[in-house]
Amino acid sequence: MYLHPQIALLVAFATFIAAGSIGSSISSPNLFIAQPSINLTSPALPINLTTLSLSSNNILSDRVSFVDTIYAAVRSTTSDYPRALFREVQAQSVTGPTTDPNILVDVRLIFSITQGSYHSLYVDMTTTWGQWGTPFFTNINPSEDNGVLPSSLGMDITEADQLIKAAGFGQEYEAVDIRWPNPFPAEWQEVLYYFLMDGESPSVVTVGATDRKVRAIYDSLDGSAPE
Repeated sequence: MYLHPQIALLVAFATFIAAGSIGSSISSPNLFIAQPSINLTSPALPINLTTLSLSSNNILSDRVSFVDTIYAAVRSTTSDYPRALFREVQAQSVTGPTTDPNILVDVRLIFSITQGSYHSLYVDMTTTWGQWGTPFFTNINPSEDNGVLPSSLGMDITEADQLIKAAGFGQEYEAVDIRWPNPFPAEWQEVLYYFLMDGESPSVVTVGATDRKVRAIYDSLDGSAPE
């Protein structure tokens, strides 16, 4: 998965860097194929699988929703790895900048966990929507700026996209990150969608999953919270 160079500028949002490049090969010495520490104690919610054809103009019309497939994957993962804490979602376009959130089909879930020398657990979606690959460990430390996300994110990515457009931010974006932002003021402590915009102004637009407020970050170098 491609990470845009702008991410390196986001001091307040350094998780993109701390979590490592999305889509890293599992043959890397930093990565280790995960094996569940215990057997499943409760079944994960079923996922309705819809095969993704990237050549189709209507590739995602009948798929299970973004938040539902993530909820099912998080619940399944934490059943296998009870000490894993859900920290982040990274979703990126496979076709370049877009204004359509349904194109963000390259998805990674990041969990913090201590397993020997490893510190995090990654779960990547396959090329079939709603179907997830084998979890793998990495010794990359998740960002300390990220709180623990709930398994149910609440607002779907499509609604977040509608809100930023209604607020006047209709330009293309390359990725969406979902995190719980510990460094921000207490009143902003909630699930936040971070839209990495294509261009320099604003560099990031955030949407609160609970308060539904849209905030823009115009200068990513100063480490400031959204306006």
